[in-house]
Amino acid sequence: QLLVVRYEDLRASPESQMARIVEFLGLEVNEEYLRDTAEFASVENLRKKEQENYFWRSGSRVQAKDVNDPNTFKVRKAKVGGYRDYFDDGQVAELEAMVDDGLLPVFGYTSSERVKEAN
Repeated sequence: QLLVVRYEDLRASPESQMARIVEFLGLEVNEEYLRDTAEFASVENLRKKEQENYFWRSGSRVQAKDVNDPNTFKVRKAKVGGYRDYFDDGQVAELEAMVDDGLLPVFGYTSSERVKEAN
């Protein structure tokens, strides 16, 4: 069995996507837990937790390399299609061609069309 959970869908409706995951695992959905989990995992909260060094036990892999540089934090823009901000047009076209050519349709991505829909 396979459950596809896409970043775009998690951003758009975190509680309903988490409910899908819980149901897929054969567990009982608890609305209060879903709300609490969505609140904890919100971009704003995770950003705050990262700045407070909440995840220190996980080691340096989840710590910002430079607290003065927002791009070194693990939780950054949380923007669907945000990769476009880091690459030039040629690189974006190359990445999207790789997605179109190599990613199975079951994942629901068709490069730029999907990104435009999500924004």
